[in-house]
Amino acid sequence: MTVVDTPFLLVAVATVLALRVPALRAWRMEVLGIFSLAFAGRVVASAGDAAMLLVMAATGWIMVRLLSRSKSRLLLAFGIGCVLTEFLVSGKILPYTLPWHPVARAIGLSYVMFRVLHVMVDAHGNELPAGLKLRHYVCYLFCYLTFLAGPIQGVRDFVAEIGVGKRTNLLAAAKTAVPAIISGYFKYTFVAATFFAFLRWSQEAGSNMPAPIGHAVGWLSFAAYLYASFSGYTDIVRGIGSLIDLDLPANFNRPFATINFLDFWSRWHISLSDWFKLYVFNPTVKAMISTTGRPALVPYLGAIGYFITFFLMGLWHGVSWRFVLYGVCLGAGVCINKLYQLGLSLWLGRSRTGVLTRRWLYTVVARSLALGFFIVMLGFLWISAASTDRATLEGWAEGAGLVVVAVLLLTALVMAMGELTASARRLWAPTRAVKAILYGVQAVAVILYVVVLRLPVPPLLYEYF
Repeated sequence: MTVVDTPFLLVAVATVLALRVPALRAWRMEVLGIFSLAFAGRVVASAGDAAMLLVMAATGWIMVRLLSRSKSRLLLAFGIGCVLTEFLVSGKILPYTLPWHPVARAIGLSYVMFRVLHVMVDAHGNELPAGLKLRHYVCYLFCYLTFLAGPIQGVRDFVAEIGVGKRTNLLAAAKTAVPAIISGYFKYTFVAATFFAFLRWSQEAGSNMPAPIGHAVGWLSFAAYLYASFSGYTDIVRGIGSLIDLDLPANFNRPFATINFLDFWSRWHISLSDWFKLYVFNPTVKAMISTTGRPALVPYLGAIGYFITFFLMGLWHGVSWRFVLYGVCLGAGVCINKLYQLGLSLWLGRSRTGVLTRRWLYTVVARSLALGFFIVMLGFLWISAASTDRATLEGWAEGAGLVVVAVLLLTALVMAMGELTASARRLWAPTRAVKAILYGVQAVAVILYVVVLRLPVPPLLYEYF
């Protein structure tokens, strides 16, 4: 199921029209809940998926009711354990087939799991919105805009956004929503498919490229495809959300303009990073600080907290050795980054460190290392482990080196062009007419790709986590 398929489009149009009817303003939660349940019923792949989804939802609601009365940490731990067990039993891990092979239909149970855990923890901490009812809970869990792959929104914000009091003019909302939707569909279909084709071509036996170059092209293409697909999907659902007065959180903020690996995770899949920060990193570091009682160790405990948090983020993608390694690499990356920042500040002092990190060459190198490391780590999500002979591993190692070099050169080029572009924008800014033409071209490209030529849309990979 994708956002170009008929069920999603029908539900999107129906909700936008229904929730704009004045007589239904007082029933916004119920209307959205009914359409969302209909969508969930349509996209669930099997009776087993549906049963597991209902069990997880029911467990969450029972625990919310219990935790609203009892603030026992043991009860909370038991509830979290039940939900995690149900998620693991569901077997929703990333398929081992390469990404261009057919993938079995699936639903993003992990995103439902995040919402269930979030509501349970908030119930334990007395942070649920006042008067939370079962209909609010069901609509929050199954909202069709976030059901497939997020973004992850807090229940308090969701209930407030869907409340009957908020109302904007449809035409005013469309001025920003429609361009976002068009741009999102353009990235989700045309741009993602282009890089997906490069990925397939680079890994085919008949590509006639040396193995290291083919691997490097595959790595870079996969990263570009993943970003175009997921950011495009996010733009689409956020744009549709704006049309029904639902302000969904952003998931991306120019991630390829990062300054280091820690900063990257405040720009990439932001709602997931924020969730792990709130429910894993903060409690873990707080517990370690209370145990040690030594303020001087707080920065170093933060580094340990980062490792634990990102290790678990790696395991979120699936339960297997490849994702254990992925989590270890992510955790090591952010931990080393944090320790490097601490060491640099101790060596140079804050003032001189600030001067150094603002230099053009330093920014180019730091950005390239962060992006190169992330792109190579994405290999855990798509590279086949079928062949592990020495020659193959050497080819992949050389390809990884080429990735870092390519990212370094591209970063330097983009930063140099960025300065020229900024100067040009001060002299001439695109008019509304120019912007309208650009969005029109994108809309025509999407229609040609999806409707006229009926070309395949690559899978939204995050739907399978």
